[in-house]
Amino acid sequence: MNNVILKCVKIQKNFTSNGQNIQVLRGISIDVSQNEIVSIVGVSGVGKSTLLYILAGLDHPTDGDVLLEGKSLLGYNPKHLARIRNHDFGFVFQTFNLIPELDVLHNVMLPSLIAGVDSKDALERAKLVIERVHLEHRIHHDTTVLSGGEKQRVAMARALVNKPKIVFCDEPTGNLDEKISEDIFQLISELNRQDGTTFLVVTHDVNLAKKAHRIIRMVDGRIDQRDVLGQPSSIGRALHS
Repeated sequence: MNNVILKCVKIQKNFTSNGQNIQVLRGISIDVSQNEIVSIVGVSGVGKSTLLYILAGLDHPTDGDVLLEGKSLLGYNPKHLARIRNHDFGFVFQTFNLIPELDVLHNVMLPSLIAGVDSKDALERAKLVIERVHLEHRIHHDTTVLSGGEKQRVAMARALVNKPKIVFCDEPTGNLDEKISEDIFQLISELNRQDGTTFLVVTHDVNLAKKAHRIIRMVDGRIDQRDVLGQPSSIGRALHS
């Protein structure tokens, strides 16, 4: 895997709290290749989600740059950046972020409608991707009656409906039991194999992280140069300065 699709260079992120400057990310550089599944692991508060949000254009770094296919995300105006997030990126969150007033079908249709896709085409897109995540039997159900695993599958379908280049997952199994968590990661692997979609997955679950192609371990706002077993990493190009 050597076709870099997403890259961040010397990313720093600082916050001010009670008059004190807090450095959350400390010069992180990462290359992500097309068709990769990359897991980002580390203890709570280490900056995993902050890094993910910056990579996804949902937050801005204090310093450094993020490049999508060689072009800086930081140079785009908010409207163009929103278009990239809608067309090129998909998002899956721990809390699902489904709209309770809408059924499964219309939750999944929403990104396509926002993108300006004709309602008939958006409907067909949504039906196809709902089948991909094996929820066709729930297509007209309210999301409030679904199990946690089913809700996360709906969230996955919604993330995939516009055929994004990269899907960003922030603790996608954090609210799920072990068996359902394994099912969700199996679904990620299946979609990656079939479509070549790149996945960046923040997770605290080391066993699930090992199922990815590559593990990036964060420690104190930096990238650890060892894998999660504490051995020299042979599978990453993650660097820190």
